[in-house]
Amino acid sequence: MVELTVLGNGPSCPNPGGFSAGYLLRGPMGRPILLDCGHGISGAVQAQVALNDLEAAVISHMHPDHFFDLLPLRYGLQFYGVEQIPLYLPPNGTSVIDSLEPVLGLPTGFFAGRYAIAEYDTNQPLVIGSLEMTFSPTQHFIPAYALRVSDGQRTLFYSADTGPVESLVQFASGADLGLVEATLEKPRAGAGTPGHMSGTQAGHLARAAGVKRLLLTHYWAPYAETVLAEAKDVFGPDVALAEEGKTYRV
Repeated sequence: MVELTVLGNGPSCPNPGGFSAGYLLRGPMGRPILLDCGHGISGAVQAQVALNDLEAAVISHMHPDHFFDLLPLRYGLQFYGVEQIPLYLPPNGTSVIDSLEPVLGLPTGFFAGRYAIAEYDTNQPLVIGSLEMTFSPTQHFIPAYALRVSDGQRTLFYSADTGPVESLVQFASGADLGLVEATLEKPRAGAGTPGHMSGTQAGHLARAAGVKRLLLTHYWAPYAETVLAEAKDVFGPDVALAEEGKTYRV
């Protein structure tokens, strides 16, 4: 069994009263894993679990709406006496974290003081507790990675941030649940290589991959009903908007 709790479903600016990207993963054994840590997630995660219960954190890419709350979370770990939790960053993510310390007036090694920082190998599985994660590059404005998370029986596909790209169809193949971004109200023509998807494009990706259920995330609140209707037109009725604070069984 894999459980997904949506902490934040918002895009680069959180929706009113909400949070940017952040999710909790729970496998049949082990403690909860934090997947992405965007704006407001350091508070949202504490509404679900105590910080000393976190097994690890995994970041899909180094855009602020996916990792910036690692900073206040670091203070929370210190306050509650959590010595360290493993923090898995994408390739070259450590240099981004390190570069923030002098800019923000933080002491050298500030993040490493409470995070055991490592960069995941995108060509190798990452095993945390009872969950195995594999990675695939997305089509975004900086290097970003989709995740496939499995307990050996059930599989979650997380698109992270991406435009429509054929390689993710195979990567997502047969997933029990697809957590797929739908940032755009409609596909943008003539805007160069897109780094995000519409509801239509999210539906196409999930349908082509044979995903069983589709959950839309990373959407702007004014677009919510539009992207949902678009995805249903393509994928079918088993589509929903990811709801903050709700837990989904994969």
